[in-house]
Amino acid sequence: DIRKPLDGVNGVIIEINAAPGLRMHLRPTEGTPRDVGESIVDHLFGDGDGRIPLISITGTNGKTSTCRMVARILMDAGYRVGLAVTGGIYINGEPVVKGDTTGPWSANVVLGDPAVEVAVLETARGGIIRRGLGYDRAYIGAVLNVGDDHKGVDGIRDADDIFWIKSVVIEAVARDGYSVINADDRYAIPLIERAGGRIAVLSLHGGEVLHEAFRRGWPACYVEDEKVFFFDGGRYEEVMPVDEMAYTMGGAIKCMVENCLAAILITRLMGVSREVIRGVLSTPPAFVEELPGRFNMATYKERTVVVDYAHNPAGIRAFGDFLSSLHHSSTVCLFSVPGDRSDDLLVENGRALAEVFDRIILTARDKDLRGRNREDLLNMLRRGVEDLGKEPMVVEDPREALETALRETGERDVLCILMGFDSFEDFLKFAGVVERYRNTS
Repeated sequence: DIRKPLDGVNGVIIEINAAPGLRMHLRPTEGTPRDVGESIVDHLFGDGDGRIPLISITGTNGKTSTCRMVARILMDAGYRVGLAVTGGIYINGEPVVKGDTTGPWSANVVLGDPAVEVAVLETARGGIIRRGLGYDRAYIGAVLNVGDDHKGVDGIRDADDIFWIKSVVIEAVARDGYSVINADDRYAIPLIERAGGRIAVLSLHGGEVLHEAFRRGWPACYVEDEKVFFFDGGRYEEVMPVDEMAYTMGGAIKCMVENCLAAILITRLMGVSREVIRGVLSTPPAFVEELPGRFNMATYKERTVVVDYAHNPAGIRAFGDFLSSLHHSSTVCLFSVPGDRSDDLLVENGRALAEVFDRIILTARDKDLRGRNREDLLNMLRRGVEDLGKEPMVVEDPREALETALRETGERDVLCILMGFDSFEDFLKFAGVVERYRNTS
């Protein structure tokens, strides 16, 4: 089956011709010459310019989750989807490359596959700065949010610099395409002013920008009376109740509700029916498989373990509403963050931890140091926690820190592991001490 990887169907490649011989057809010793080159090109490319719908999604938080949801919805709608996100490249759900694949090279891999009908690309800051977008124009470009992260990296000084970088994605939208913008974000209006194509907005909280969309007839996806609605510029339609969106755990994870709004808006703009969208988003997901490393949960003797990728103040604070929806005695957080952030951003991470969690354990993995002294990194985080009157535990060795975190939690406690693991499986491989949790999710 040509649609499946060869190693799964006992297949091998015998020979590849980079330049198959056409001379015998073009200039045969006997017989009529035939222009087989033209026939080959016509067969491979057919009519048109070869373009496919390209969806490019950026933002400080939520990129990977939104891309994965968009890809799943489009596949259920019958599209053959090429997806490149943090965690790997997938062709119609089949992994072909593993790693942090969010840059121009990854875009080229997806766009170079002739079987792909729609490309869904997570477009991150690093790739934009170092090598650009990897494509010329997108049909849909989305900026989910602009937050304080990566300050001190690649010359980034503040959120304004992040805004200029992220805005490139919507500037590079085709004239007949859509720029999707979060109407609740503080940079919504400047983003709209720079956007290419047509404007579409999403909103969890309502407000002036959403009402401006209604007045101007911009497509919009929003929440009202705990229900999600889509406005196509002329009429309103109810998509689904918020508490039916399984990816949000009944609406408890507000940041995931926002990601779902983006996924709904993007796929409705692609012409996918609300029935298909609702079918995907209302189906209880296997978070470990569908959204690896994002709110992955397991339980053991009434203790809840959550693995997430939160590594900036906004991502950490997103845990507040989620944790308040759980019945627990106390919350413990084991936290590690890359050291290439500015001092003030590290301190702000510490403050966010102190706002959300009862007890905090700080550690640092070797790969996270990124040129910074381990002691200095942990001291910056500690300072932020102490600013709010809490005293964190500091354990330099990550595995020892994990064992400490497990000892510090009891029945009905929630342990949140925020150490940048790409998946729950990666977390388990790192921490053999919790292998017994594997069958408890």
